[in-house]
Amino acid sequence: MIADMGASRTLDTSSSEPRTQLIELDGGAGGVIRGLVDHGATPTAPVIVVVPAFGQRLNDYLFVAMSLTRLGLTVVRYDATNHVGVSDGTTRGFTLSGALTDAEMVIGHAQRRLGDGRVGLVSASLGARVAIRAAARNPIATVATVGQVVDVRSTVAAALGRDLFAEYLEHGSMPDDETREVLGHTVSARFVRDALGVGWEGMESVRDDLRSVDAYVLNVHGDRDPWVRTGDVLYAMGTYDKARVLVLRDVVHELNFVSAKTVLAHIAAFKGTQLLGLHLGPKDIEPPQFTDFVARSKREQRLMKDIKCGTI
Repeated sequence: MIADMGASRTLDTSSSEPRTQLIELDGGAGGVIRGLVDHGATPTAPVIVVVPAFGQRLNDYLFVAMSLTRLGLTVVRYDATNHVGVSDGTTRGFTLSGALTDAEMVIGHAQRRLGDGRVGLVSASLGARVAIRAAARNPIATVATVGQVVDVRSTVAAALGRDLFAEYLEHGSMPDDETREVLGHTVSARFVRDALGVGWEGMESVRDDLRSVDAYVLNVHGDRDPWVRTGDVLYAMGTYDKARVLVLRDVVHELNFVSAKTVLAHIAAFKGTQLLGLHLGPKDIEPPQFTDFVARSKREQRLMKDIKCGTI
């Protein structure tokens, strides 16, 4: 179910980052998708596509990219359209189905133009829900998620302290231009209508999608996650024999620098990575030094500003 690719172009960013390229893909849900391709040392290596979580930008996944490219992998990070970041559109137009369209555009680009055709997905939170559906519809080798949202309705309610879905259903519907704040970003009634209409909102939809997934799936879940209940995760993913749920103690929904190292070590050791030609142990991941990460992050922020301003 790989999306047909529209026009694409690759821009030279070698003056900023020697092994990083900017890509632009036409045909995203809200216009042009912009992303960065971080090339590993092996041009024919598999590709990891990072599906962004709601409210996060591609540079939020720099730590992941720096860690995985050290293994020789190519990593594609992108900003979804109708979302925060450098791609087209605003969050008022954001829907999960639109995020899926964008993910499939990027996956298709990765499979046709990068690496050896094998693609793995990495994602978190609400983006992880999109990644699971993308894996159900596309040939994906492995999926690694953190804080996987398995019940969109309850997670959004827990994060906001109010049930947007109940409000929508109580009114029968809402005008498309009616908006709500979700984690500091303005979304419209389209978000709720899409989730209800296309079967995104509940745990049964995750179970349905997993029945069509032909990939190993790892979900790292924090036992102190205030937005996603451990029991819900175990229920939603427990019937899929290629899925593994790893519950980490004293970890919340969002990862910090220290917990991210632990999560990457578990991802490296996950047997699904063998489908990418990797045979790793927990100690084989070499995360970047904090000072290197900070320096690269500053350079990338300048690059994002140049992209936003159209000077690159």
